[in-house]
Amino acid sequence: WRVEQNEIRWNHGLGVRLGSHSRLLNNDIHHNGNSGAEVGIHSLVEGNTFAAHNYADYDKSWSAGAFKIVGTKYTLIRGNYAHDNDGHGMWTDIDNRHVVYEDNISLRNNGDGYKHEISFDCVMRNNRSFDNYNREGNSWLWGAGILIQNSEGCDVYNNHVEVGAQGNGITIVDQNRSFKFSNGVTTVFHGVGNTIHRNKVVYSAGGRSGYHNADNIFDYNIYVAANPFANHFGIPFHR
Repeated sequence: WRVEQNEIRWNHGLGVRLGSHSRLLNNDIHHNGNSGAEVGIHSLVEGNTFAAHNYADYDKSWSAGAFKIVGTKYTLIRGNYAHDNDGHGMWTDIDNRHVVYEDNISLRNNGDGYKHEISFDCVMRNNRSFDNYNREGNSWLWGAGILIQNSEGCDVYNNHVEVGAQGNGITIVDQNRSFKFSNGVTTVFHGVGNTIHRNKVVYSAGGRSGYHNADNIFDYNIYVAANPFANHFGIPFHR
């Protein structure tokens, strides 16, 4: 399927769902009750706007926001604009592999700006994140401009993240997470083997960058802080 130059709005749940080898191009996808889109393997998501989703108040920890893509491989997410969603911005969750995020903008979403969760092998490059997780009560390493959550083998570089009053910068979380697939196989996911390099993180107030264990690399990043005495870095430890 090729879905191009449409306005997709006011669905109670999802805006558009496409299968494998699809193209979602230059659409204005907004005000859907849950989130904007899902696509299958070998798909291209390019040039779309995702705005003001989750008017039906779905559980943001389950599925809500700009989009949540599950189980894809070799998917390219490029040049999209996600803003003012009540939930996460751009989100790949559950066994996604070889996903590329590039040249996207994520702004004022009420969750993480970009999230790669219980998955493998992503590239996030040349993306911009501004003032995501704009609500009270953030804790630990959640609500990040970029979050690698229980995923491994990700290369995150040349991104620009500006942290608002409640959010965090670029973080890696490693919890005790497993998932049982329909074939009966259970996979355990860890936030290890990721490289975060040559990014710029700007803190307007508080917020942190860092990782939950020491099996990751942060290198050659630039940090700009209005308050250099605040705790802007998580302390790693081994499992």
